Amino acid sequence: MLHSIDASSVQSVVSIKGHHLRKAEEIPSVIPPAPPSPFRDSHSADASSAVQSNHHPVPPSAAPPVEQQQQQQQQQHQLRGLPNLFSSVSYGAGSANAAAANAAEVVDDRRYSLHCQDEGYLILPNTAALDNSDVLIAAWVYLDASESHDNDMRTIFSNKQPGCEAGAEQHGLAVFVNAWQSSDHKVYLEYGGERSGCNKLDSGSVTLANQRWYHVAVALTETHAAMFIDGALVNVQAVSDPHIVSDTTSSTLVGRYAASAPYTLYGNVSTLAFVHHVSATDEAMAELTATVKQLQRLDTARHVPHLQALYSLQDAAYEKPNSIAVESSSSATANAVRGTSSKNGKYTFSSFGGGVAGVKFPLVTGVDENRVVTDAMRQASDKQAYTRRERIKEGMRHAWRGYKQYAWGNDELKPLSNRGQDNWGGMGVTLVDSLDTLWLMGLKAEFQEARDWVANRLTFDRAGQVSVFETTIRELGGLLAAYDFSQDRVFLDKARQLGDRLIRAFSASPQTGIPSAMLNMRTGAPANGWAGATAILSELGSLQLEFRYLGYSLGETSYETTSMKPLQVMVRKKPRDGLYPIKIHMNSGDFADSTVTFGALGDSFYEYLLKLWLQGGRKEMWLREAYDRAMNGAIERLLQASSPSGLAFFADWNGHSTMRKMDHLVCFVPGMLALGAYTDPLGLDSGRAQRDLAVAKAMMYTCREMYHRMQSGISAEYVEFPAGRDLVPGPGVDFYILRPETAESMFILHQLTGDPIYRDWAWEIFEAIEAHCKTSSGYASIRNVNSHHTGQDDRMESFFLAETMKYLYLAQDPDKPVDLMHMVFNTEAHPMRVFDANKHTPVPLN
Repeated sequence: MLHSIDASSVQSVVSIKGHHLRKAEEIPSVIPPAPPSPFRDSHSADASSAVQSNHHPVPPSAAPPVEQQQQQQQQQHQLRGLPNLFSSVSYGAGSANAAAANAAEVVDDRRYSLHCQDEGYLILPNTAALDNSDVLIAAWVYLDASESHDNDMRTIFSNKQPGCEAGAEQHGLAVFVNAWQSSDHKVYLEYGGERSGCNKLDSGSVTLANQRWYHVAVALTETHAAMFIDGALVNVQAVSDPHIVSDTTSSTLVGRYAASAPYTLYGNVSTLAFVHHVSATDEAMAELTATVKQLQRLDTARHVPHLQALYSLQDAAYEKPNSIAVESSSSATANAVRGTSSKNGKYTFSSFGGGVAGVKFPLVTGVDENRVVTDAMRQASDKQAYTRRERIKEGMRHAWRGYKQYAWGNDELKPLSNRGQDNWGGMGVTLVDSLDTLWLMGLKAEFQEARDWVANRLTFDRAGQVSVFETTIRELGGLLAAYDFSQDRVFLDKARQLGDRLIRAFSASPQTGIPSAMLNMRTGAPANGWAGATAILSELGSLQLEFRYLGYSLGETSYETTSMKPLQVMVRKKPRDGLYPIKIHMNSGDFADSTVTFGALGDSFYEYLLKLWLQGGRKEMWLREAYDRAMNGAIERLLQASSPSGLAFFADWNGHSTMRKMDHLVCFVPGMLALGAYTDPLGLDSGRAQRDLAVAKAMMYTCREMYHRMQSGISAEYVEFPAGRDLVPGPGVDFYILRPETAESMFILHQLTGDPIYRDWAWEIFEAIEAHCKTSSGYASIRNVNSHHTGQDDRMESFFLAETMKYLYLAQDPDKPVDLMHMVFNTEAHPMRVFDANKHTPVPLN
């Protein structure tokens, strides 16, 4: 979760939390019509019905003529929805105006295509079986928008080596976008003949824009070379140096030029076809053009004469090795291709994701893939965990005694100077934040004395201007969880008093309901925070669990209605990839930034999409669908691996490229993904759930290594992933402020999977905290995790007792006092029961 920093630490806000925020062009809130989709297939009944169920019918349509290119290039700000690999729901782009709204919408869905980036490309076997002296090659192509990758050749396919030498390695042909070291966006056909290895034909005045589909076809015969874009001839020329079909056993690459010179596509390819024995003479041009148009659709492409191979690439997103790729209408042709080793019609992946569909690289989990967790292992672990649980409870007692002695009723204990401080409004934040931890650990005497303080001393009248987000998750969440466990009305009454003050923040922007960042508790006046007139994504989207539970407990729906409005505004945006920028214009709800992260400023927004769906009894499917879209986008776009060990992590996106860093905050993601997998409406055995669970386990191991590889055994605030070094602390952030996210995910993964390895890893963290953070009165933040001489700072955040100690305890506790199937934790680790479906009316999206 994001935790903001109090005024005394304002300098840290920029260096620690800001993540180099920059203002970028807004993503439009209205999405222009999507370009024609190549994914219409007469035999895809399941896909069609899925689209119909989502109110996006897929009508027959022809590709746009080249003459419309200028108009369509003006629409290239459309948002791209990344592949939804496993869901049966297909998401289309909306209409830009009333006229378009009346027309049938076309789904631009790249689920069933090959996404080529970095190491993601296909290898087609035996070039000689696909190439021919008179060959036609066609494919649908989509270019990612990427400034960092758009200044050189972007290869669609190639069976030759680069260079102009007239040698055997340059025999063959290649098709790519952009001339060498340029970004002219022309399409080029390059082929090697007897005199030159780089004979060329380009697309003339026609260029390919980013973020839309084009159908690209090239015909290369002994006498002519021709190029078609979207079914229209754009260039043709006589051939003076005919291309020589490679006589080697080299492979054809899709999405890459050659191993030595990648020139990666950074985009998608679908419906790749090879046709032999074509002619490109003037007399044959009409027939050739008709053939090209037939190749635009799978159902008609199968009937093209002399079809040598047709790679639909619909299963490319699933990375199925040795997939049958020929789909010819002629059974004789199909059988010949499938049965002959030189034309086997199969393809392989350059880097197969370890059996995990939808992941482009092997996942490293830190656990032997053949490991079997037995009942005996679990019983032995439980026996050990009882002892460990008591050790952690004693740590909680130690910190509570220090707080009681030196800071009773204050917001925080300063564990080195042994005094209290009120940096969150003077509302006893550590005390309230710790209530449910005391209850869960069975520290009932301590709980009772804290309860009496709440009943007799807690007041909100003295608090001035406070953070709406932090006060909601810490103070309101703490009161509600204490009420949930104890059913003591005093906690609910105090929660109502606090909620009635905080709810006024939602009046700051009546059109969107987005709350102000700050609120004067005495006057009720909303105020801007450090981000000015823009709201922070994680703050506007991480208040709803608390206000919904308050309203549910009181039987008053106004708390829920008011708090859910900004989330409804956000979900209706349906951004590209399902991912949201971290800054939002309060009055319009439009995006005010292009930075995407699961770390600070973004994190708990995604967490609450899932948990609100669970809280509401899994009835509000718009929340689950938004969550699944975001996870698909994150895994497709942000999931990367370190070198040399292949540690999986979610990178940040700055609007132009990925940044190979990951906050400690992101370590909540493994737990979230695992919880989403175990509650997936498609079932835990579904491809989507298995993908998410596999990524959860891999990222959990990365987060464990963020601790394990530091000399102190404790993680830095964030790490970077430089080439060849796996992970290192980020510059100037090799400190630890007692953060809980890794312990949180270890608890969740242990409870869901039953694997004791996650319990053992959590124990390692507790022992490191005991060794380096413990003081005479509590636990302190440390300055340098990558040293045995860490140094300590005079700060113990309330979330250390509310979250870190609680999650470490729950990871060990064999009695399972919190069942993740029946309770949801807010982002401050305060658990609350899910709603009784008979007592709660689902909130609609509109």
